[in-house]
Amino acid sequence: MKLCLNCGGKFDDEKTHCPDDGLKLVSLEGGSLVGTVIDERYKIESIIGRGALGVVYKAKQELVGRPVAVKILHSYLISDPDTVKRFQQEARGVSRLKHPHIITVFDYGLLPNGLPYIAMDYLEGVTLAKVLHERKLLSVKELMPIIKQVCDALEEAHHCGVVHRDVTPDNIVLIEQSGQKNFVKVVDFGIAKLLRVNDETLSSLTKAGSAGGSPIYMSPERITNKEIDHRSDIYSLGIVIFEALVGRPPFASTEAARLMLEQVNEIPPRLKDIRPDFLFPQELEDVIAKALAKSPEDRQSSMGQLRDELMAATNKMLVGFGKIDLTAELEAAAAPKEPESVSGEQMSDLFRNHIESKGKKFAEHMQVRDEIAAEQEKHRERQRDHSFKVKTDVSAFSRLVAYVQILLPYFMCLILLTVLVYFVRTEPMFSSFFNEGTKVSQSEVDRLISAGKLHQAKELLENAQKSGILTDADSETLNRVYLRLAKHYIKYKDHRQAKTVLEKVSPKSTVYKQAQVLLKRLK
Repeated sequence: MKLCLNCGGKFDDEKTHCPDDGLKLVSLEGGSLVGTVIDERYKIESIIGRGALGVVYKAKQELVGRPVAVKILHSYLISDPDTVKRFQQEARGVSRLKHPHIITVFDYGLLPNGLPYIAMDYLEGVTLAKVLHERKLLSVKELMPIIKQVCDALEEAHHCGVVHRDVTPDNIVLIEQSGQKNFVKVVDFGIAKLLRVNDETLSSLTKAGSAGGSPIYMSPERITNKEIDHRSDIYSLGIVIFEALVGRPPFASTEAARLMLEQVNEIPPRLKDIRPDFLFPQELEDVIAKALAKSPEDRQSSMGQLRDELMAATNKMLVGFGKIDLTAELEAAAAPKEPESVSGEQMSDLFRNHIESKGKKFAEHMQVRDEIAAEQEKHRERQRDHSFKVKTDVSAFSRLVAYVQILLPYFMCLILLTVLVYFVRTEPMFSSFFNEGTKVSQSEVDRLISAGKLHQAKELLENAQKSGILTDADSETLNRVYLRLAKHYIKYKDHRQAKTVLEKVSPKSTVYKQAQVLLKRLK
């Protein structure tokens, strides 16, 4: 098994370079440790997974028989002392984090061959990335309880001086704990930056250019190698929220360099721009846009503030999460009251008041009756006036009907002529007679492509192609859009759609050979 350190893709041993970005692959095979015992405490049972930094094994803590996860640094990184230090800092920093939504680190040390390891909780659950891969997106009611737990975990980490720096759906694990489903565990602080330990500032071990992590979730300051703090995690979590609600991240270019440029320079779209068929609260749109601000100063100041703003923005949609117990109030309202004793003098006053009240009500009733009678008389007068007006207008109405009957055939002919002219002007076979030299707006096409709206750009160019007004340059742009759409479909394993758009690439295009290569791979 080999790994691309740029895109994170895993490939067979036969490949030497990444087919997506052309970078040289590194081997992940450093000899399996399955069956061995580490420090006479942890017996390795199987491999759970591999990442850019290390391999994660399932092991058993022999003294207590508890299953644990053991993460061991890749052997190809052992020559880099800074990487080893960073790995050990991860263990030391995370071991100080005590929070129910942060993975627990039990132990760390070095193997006999010098490779460092850490032992942590063994989680039986599913990542948010897998959930999104299967379901594409989540509703606000499903997502917000998960994000609230992530905010709580990262708020605690930031309070302890740890910036995660790799907040992605892969590092949000959902487990079942104490009967609660979707209980969050934030994992993999493998590239976390310790800002302070025991109130002492540590020197950064992250070199310029060794940013690590996925470019889709990187903050602009990470990409440009500027100093980062906890607000970088706020940006990354904003990307996660955006992707979970609409089914794709705000920037989803397949080219790493273009993706990083968009992260740094492009204003992210709104939720409604990607899914206009969904109705998102304006308050939620504003909170996410604030979290995705290019400048850290324009984002929320803390994870706690982001959590509170999200909960306030979705409060109406989350009715039912909190329950109000009204039992005591209902019982008090339903309890019968004992009648109070009344003296003779009070009884007389009550009787007199009752008679006076009845008299007032009778007078009010008579007044209302007189008002109703007056209104009825007015209504009869209006009816008489209306009947007289109808009689006087009959002759005028008859003349109007006669004029309509005369003019109706002319109106029908005019409508038919208008429809015929529209049909002739819009029909491709007649379009050449009416073509006024209208060209495709190249700026509009470029704007759609830059915004990642490839389908809209394709439709615009194809309509121009059907109308016979597509220039050679526009035709080349259309072929390139076909190729990018095919890569997008291949990424999400929609091979049928990918094959359809690849077959549309013109043999005269400069990207025709690339299209044929992808077609062969699909076959």
